Amino acid sequence: MRPNKLIQFYLTNVCNSHCKTCGIWRDNSNNIELPLQNVLDVIKEFPEADYVFGGGEAILYSKIGELLSYCNEHNISYTLLSNAVDVEALDRVIELYNVKNLTMSCDGVNHDWIRGSKGNLGNIARIVFKYKNKKYGQMNIKLSYTLSTYNEETINMDMEMIKNVLGFDKVYFCLAQDMDLLLVNKQKQIKPSKYAIDHLITKYGHMLYDKDYNFLKHAIILGDRKRCDSTSSVFTIYTNGDVVRCQSIMSKDVLGNIVNGDDFKDVVNKIESTWAYECPYDDMCNLVCQRRYD
Repeated sequence: MRPNKLIQFYLTNVCNSHCKTCGIWRDNSNNIELPLQNVLDVIKEFPEADYVFGGGEAILYSKIGELLSYCNEHNISYTLLSNAVDVEALDRVIELYNVKNLTMSCDGVNHDWIRGSKGNLGNIARIVFKYKNKKYGQMNIKLSYTLSTYNEETINMDMEMIKNVLGFDKVYFCLAQDMDLLLVNKQKQIKPSKYAIDHLITKYGHMLYDKDYNFLKHAIILGDRKRCDSTSSVFTIYTNGDVVRCQSIMSKDVLGNIVNGDDFKDVVNKIESTWAYECPYDDMCNLVCQRRYD
């Protein structure tokens, strides 16, 4: 279990990418974002927690500057997630608000095709090469690689590029999921094959973070996964204010809504009072990015 709580905010559902593994961008009729005051109320209640700011695309959140300014002023630990599609805007945000932790999506040599944004991979490289410079030595950049049916045949080239071109010895790893949250077109198969996962683990296990590697090896290859502890230490708040235990199978099990007046601390207390809770879907969930926080 994590020493600190981790609270993930989906600040906005507005997105400027066109990913094949996600359908959020297809629905432009219901663009919403979390009110800044609701976000700050949570942070004020749990100033020692670690925060993740995502979307949609987090830098499209209209109050992103005010949010990051508050976090900097009060020494709040946070990671900014970005697709780097609007590289100029991302660069400005990093510079203006001295972003210390940035995670960008990078799906390999065919990234632009998978993410539906021409030049996106070049944008990622631009940010990497600029901010891995000694001048910005305090900045921690990570890449998040989502394995799907769209890149399972290019794993070798993908890992080669991530290591030898972009200069990363490690990469966050995710499996493409048919999650309701992502509005995936479930007529198309996006989950990678077990063969592809096994190949990644066998040949490139050294490039995965230990928690990703151990989960994949034991849960998917060896079949002896350990129980997920994330439901007691990781909290997700959706763009509409819903608070859920998990981003995946239990995402419809809403425990409260911070926009509609529920106090987040009360919701957390409710979860922590059942910390020994065992997820009934544990044996079928492969959401690596959730279990990463165990």
